[in-house]
Amino acid sequence: MLDRLPKIFRNFYFTTGVLFLLYFTFFSNPNLIEQVKRYRGVKDLKKEKKYYLEHREKVLNDRNSFQSDTVLLEKVAREKYYMRRENEDVFIIERKKIED
Repeated sequence: MLDRLPKIFRNFYFTTGVLFLLYFTFFSNPNLIEQVKRYRGVKDLKKEKKYYLEHREKVLNDRNSFQSDTVLLEKVAREKYYMRRENEDVFIIERKKIED
């Protein structure tokens, strides 16, 4: 029966190497598939970290400008958060988006 197998499959070192690769690819505890998933997850988390650090800088700059300029603070409060003064009416006009 072993005579029917190609010579390379009868080689002890080749067979051992293939079994070794199969074991560490699929069956070991930190297998190769999990390692690739973890690597991708870490890569995504690094992108998120970069985004949040940039966003943090923007927020800190906005906070500093609001603390020094009350006119800008009032403008942002009215436009973004729809705040108003006493005895004042605010009308919000929204445009409909045209869908194709």
